[in-house]
Amino acid sequence: MIANAPYIESCVYDYFSTPIINEYIINTSKNEDCIDDNTLFFLNAYKDREYQTSSTEEIIDKEQSISRQIGDITKVQTFIKNAPKVFASSSEQFVITAFEEMRNGLMQLSLDLLFTDISQEEECLFMYGQRKDVKIFFNLFFEENDVETLVNISTPNGKYVIEDNIENSIQRVFKIFQAEGLYGNLS
Repeated sequence: MIANAPYIESCVYDYFSTPIINEYIINTSKNEDCIDDNTLFFLNAYKDREYQTSSTEEIIDKEQSISRQIGDITKVQTFIKNAPKVFASSSEQFVITAFEEMRNGLMQLSLDLLFTDISQEEECLFMYGQRKDVKIFFNLFFEENDVETLVNISTPNGKYVIEDNIENSIQRVFKIFQAEGLYGNLS
């Protein structure tokens, strides 16, 4: 019965200040707007809820994305612990915030390959992304709760180097992709 359920509804609590993760209602009734005896509730049932209908595929994609984000943050925390020199006395929260800003910007490019690593030699945290002939190295250099970027982009039409803060670097990456006509190739 659950495997055949076409839609899963995510529950959002009005009563609680934070949503409960992974709580779903599977509605197996023929009338999609009706919650009846054919509805399965997971975790606690609460009558005053907002319902948001999502396909099973959307739920799986969202959960996989959350899992990847948690994995990325755990990886960065491990880097901080094992190679503190790279982060130059920056706080863990500052490093994670800078990393998330970089990752979220690069995720919008729909790259086929995107991974995170550190270079102890260069003393930076970086993300490498690739799709077809386009390659991006997005490097973060930390110095006591300050961060600078060095972005290297290689496209079929040329190479680009950007040195700026994270937000401006991401904006310039998008401008380069527009100028190169790469949005069609990347999405």
